[in-house]
Amino acid sequence: MREIKKKHKKTGSAQFQTRNFKDAAGFAVKIRDAADPVSAYIRNQLTPRTQKALESYDISQPLSVTLIKGLTDKINQILSGGSIYDRDIFQDVKLSEKTRKLAERTSGGDNGSQINSRLLQEAYPDEIDMDKKGTIREYTESFAIAIIAALIIRAFFIQAFKIPTGSMEDTLLVGDFLLVNKFVYGAQIPFTNWRLPAIQEPESGDVVIFKYPIDPSLDYIKRCIAVGGQTVELKDKVVYVDGVPMDFPPDIKNDYPLMAKGVPDPDIFYPEGYTMDTIFNRDNFGPITVPENHLFMMGDNRGNSEDSRFWGFVPRENVVGEALIIYWSWEYGVPLYKFFTKVRWSRIANLIK
Repeated sequence: MREIKKKHKKTGSAQFQTRNFKDAAGFAVKIRDAADPVSAYIRNQLTPRTQKALESYDISQPLSVTLIKGLTDKINQILSGGSIYDRDIFQDVKLSEKTRKLAERTSGGDNGSQINSRLLQEAYPDEIDMDKKGTIREYTESFAIAIIAALIIRAFFIQAFKIPTGSMEDTLLVGDFLLVNKFVYGAQIPFTNWRLPAIQEPESGDVVIFKYPIDPSLDYIKRCIAVGGQTVELKDKVVYVDGVPMDFPPDIKNDYPLMAKGVPDPDIFYPEGYTMDTIFNRDNFGPITVPENHLFMMGDNRGNSEDSRFWGFVPRENVVGEALIIYWSWEYGVPLYKFFTKVRWSRIANLIK
C-alpha cells in the first residue's frame, strides 16, 4: 500500500479535542495495529516521539500525555487539511454510499475537512465520535434553546409590559416596566382558545393585565374592583362592593373635581337594563351587578382613567395575568445622557399592590 501524501495546514478551527474520544485506549491500539488506509496514514504521519509512545503503549495503562497529545494533534491536522482520500487506496475499503460520493467530489480539493471527518468516523466508529457540534453550531443551538425557553416562559409564566399612560398613577407611572404573572390566572395556550388551569381567580383589589374588550389587540392594566356576581356602586368617588366601602389603594389619585350625583356624563357605560334616564357619571355610578365570568375594572387615577365605567365589563377570557413587580422605571422626558437622573431608582424591584 503506497503512502497517502498530502500537504496539511496548521490546526484550524476544527478542533479534535479529547472529549471526542469514546474509547481513547481502543483508538490508540487501532492506530498501532490496524491495516486500514486511515490508520496507516495516521501511523506514518506521527512524530517519532509519538510513534515511540504508541509502540510501547500497554492497553492496561492510562494513555500518556505525550501519546494523547500526539494523536489529537494529528487528527486536528487531518481535519483542517486537504482530503486524505485516494481512489486507488480506498477502492476496496467499505465506505457508505454517502461517504463514497462525497469523497469523489472532494478528492483533490484544497480543504477536505468534511470528507476527512467522515473517513475518521467510519474507520473508528467505536473509538471516536466525529459528530460533536462545532462552536458555531453549539452557540446557535444554545441560542435557539434560549429563545424557545423565553417564548415558553412568556407564553405561560412571566411576561414583561411597560406603562404608556397615566391611568394607574401613582401606583404605576408612565415609564414603569413590569413583570406580569400569567400562570396564576391560567395562561392561554397560544393559537388556541384553551387555557391552563388557574391557581386562583382574579379578586377585588388585584392589579390585572387584560385584553381591551373593544379592541383585544390592545393590553390594558387596571385594578379589579369586582368580579362576577358582585355589586358595584360609586358614591361621591367612594367605591362600594356589595355595599361595603372598598379601601383606597395606597397610591391612588382621587383629588380631581367631583361630579355630583345627578350630573349626567354622556360617555358613561349603561349596563343592559339601564337607560340614560338613570343618571350615572364617573363619581356616582350604579349600583350594578357584574355578570358571571366578567370583571369590573378601574384605574387608580380615578379622574383620568378610561375603564369599566366607560366601556363596560371585561370577559374573564380576556384576562392575561396579575402585575407582580416593577423591574425598571425611568422618566421619558429626561434625556438619556442624564441617565442617573432619568432612572427612577427607588421604584426598581417594587412589588405592585
